[in-house]
Amino acid sequence: MTHSGLHLVQEQAAPVPPPKKRRRVWPVVLLILLALLALAVWWCLREMRTSTLQARFFTELAGKLRYKVEAGPSTSIRFPKGSPYDERLGYANIPDFVEKLKARDYRVAAQARFSPKMVELADMGVFAIYREKTKVGLEILDCRKEPLFTASYPERYYPDFAHTPDILVRSLLFVENRELLDPTYPKRNPAVEWDRLSKAVLDKSLNTFGGHRTGGGSTLATQIEKYRHSAEGRTNSIKDKLRQMVSAALRAYQQGEDTTAARRRIVVDYLNTVPLSAKTGYGEVNGIGDGLWVWYGRDFAEVSRELNGKLDQPGSALAYKQALSLLIAQRRPTYYLGDGDDDLEALTNSHLRLLAQAGVITAQLRDAAIAVKLHPATGSGVVAAPANSFVARKASNAVRNHLAGLLGDSRLYNLDRLDLSVVSTLDAHAQQEVTKVLRKLRDSEAAKEAGLTGKGMLGNGDPANVVYSFTLLEKGDNVNYLRLQTDNFDHPLDINEGAKLDLGSTAKLRTLVTYLDIVDQLHKRYGESTAAELGKIVVDPKDMISQWAIAYLKPLPPGDKGRALPAMLLAALDRKYSGNPGEGFFTGGGLHHFHNFS
Repeated sequence: MTHSGLHLVQEQAAPVPPPKKRRRVWPVVLLILLALLALAVWWCLREMRTSTLQARFFTELAGKLRYKVEAGPSTSIRFPKGSPYDERLGYANIPDFVEKLKARDYRVAAQARFSPKMVELADMGVFAIYREKTKVGLEILDCRKEPLFTASYPERYYPDFAHTPDILVRSLLFVENRELLDPTYPKRNPAVEWDRLSKAVLDKSLNTFGGHRTGGGSTLATQIEKYRHSAEGRTNSIKDKLRQMVSAALRAYQQGEDTTAARRRIVVDYLNTVPLSAKTGYGEVNGIGDGLWVWYGRDFAEVSRELNGKLDQPGSALAYKQALSLLIAQRRPTYYLGDGDDDLEALTNSHLRLLAQAGVITAQLRDAAIAVKLHPATGSGVVAAPANSFVARKASNAVRNHLAGLLGDSRLYNLDRLDLSVVSTLDAHAQQEVTKVLRKLRDSEAAKEAGLTGKGMLGNGDPANVVYSFTLLEKGDNVNYLRLQTDNFDHPLDINEGAKLDLGSTAKLRTLVTYLDIVDQLHKRYGESTAAELGKIVVDPKDMISQWAIAYLKPLPPGDKGRALPAMLLAALDRKYSGNPGEGFFTGGGLHHFHNFS
């Protein structure tokens, strides 16, 4: 186009590219994330059931937790803090005991060495991992390592899973830990039951906002850790709970990834050690066996037979209800086994209905058990000590009292519950035989046979009123060993240890010792002198002992065996003395004369 000399050229517009199609990427990413999340959830659920990864992790870690006993004191060792189990058995007090014993010239002959990983975990607060003892107490052995005294608690217990009544096991699991013995997953971690733990966490969260009642999420394994090793046997924080769970898991995987045997052992340990308060005349009660005896007066063997039977015999329902009530009472044992016995009755009956509904027990057993009533506050298996028990235990009691003084705890109750073995110098067999003889002397015929009656002896007196005591020491290298210490006094007082006697015969013994000491001094003074030198010695006419010593040594040449001290002492003992009642002699009490029996 031309206009006024200008050439205008109309350019065509550039073609507009077609809009790009939007790629559908985010749905794919979201789908992948959902798939991964589903896989993670599936894996977590599978791990919660099978514990495969937990088993591998805890088994490897438990394998690094080792210890060995070597000579001398250890620096790679950690002692537990104050807790019911560790204090009762004395583990928490070992450092204090060692210091007290060192002050009495004892030394540490050997002590455990922890592996580095065990020290590390102990410093982090994890409980020491080892096979814990169930039945423990003070053991005193004689010089031949024969038992002299044994205190073992609990006194009644199940030795293993095979001897534990099945009905009791199933009832315990229903109440406390239903999945524990599920054989489907042999690697199961017994320290956690995920559904109960989740519910407990949810309840705790709701309780934070007020008023919601929380339920426990502890398994049997963590409960054992709690009442054994946590302070005051309680869970005081989330940290305490985690410590219990980790310790329980490590303890369960000590023998490998398969925890079948460990889970069965947990059941037995719980039944044998669950705390059930304390009772006057007995003390602390731990375990179903002692609980049945102390709180219900039931013979443990008899109850076990009834629970292992068909449960349709007379008394079976009561035995089962009593055992079940103890499993329930452990939540608040002091209350339920004391003033709260009516509440315990109602709670036990409620559990009986639930157990029957779940098929754990039959309806017949439920009805029979509900029909009988519990009386834990009045029942008692505590009995008095058998007759003459004091006499039989005089020697062991002397050792116990001495040991209590060494450890700084005068209560024999505490001493008897220590995990402690002591080797004494006493001879148990000789102790028993001599004690038997002394006890027989209380009989008139035995006293007569022993020559203790007659003129100048017992006469017509009653030998049952005579107390005999006997102590025997054996001389060793720079030490005297106590071999026998006994009497026939049927009371707690130890005549050898606790009595202060004032007897005339002891004055005679002191006189004899003084006399021989004088002879020893004269031997040192004149023993090397010749006959000529001895002849020149002038002594006081009243010094009869010096005159005798010179007369004894004078005819013996120097170097003669007769001049040795033992020979001179024996000769001094063979001297003749006048028994003339007309002669007088002085003591600290004045002038005395002999008096013959008439």
